[in-house]
Amino acid sequence: MKRFLKLGKRSKKKQAETEGESPSESDVPIDEGIPVSVQSVTKSFGNFCALQNVSFDLAKGECLGIIGLNGAGKSTLLRIISGALKPTSGRATTHGRVVAMLELGTGFNPDYTGLENIYMNASILGVPRKVTQIWH
Repeated sequence: MKRFLKLGKRSKKKQAETEGESPSESDVPIDEGIPVSVQSVTKSFGNFCALQNVSFDLAKGECLGIIGLNGAGKSTLLRIISGALKPTSGRATTHGRVVAMLELGTGFNPDYTGLENIYMNASILGVPRKVTQIWH
């Protein structure tokens, strides 16, 4: 199944309408069958709110496209999921291996196809090709 998560800048009025208490870690059960779970994630940098109350579960075998304009919070969300950045509130949990290749062009050879780049980067990270093919 393929899904898309659209992130966008919100007006101050919309932000005020969606603000609220985030569940504490003890309130949200961890489901081992969900490889990626993002629950009520908010990230602020000073007065700027990059993400506000983002929630989703990504089941095994699902693909999720994260789309949005520049500054919408796509890279911030990916950094939180990878553990490179902590959310201001909420939580992101992962089960299994998460690799962050967030910078544009990092580790990608433009002469290779997308799949060939995946195989190459997986081998650099020590993931056997057999395992990578299972994910594909």
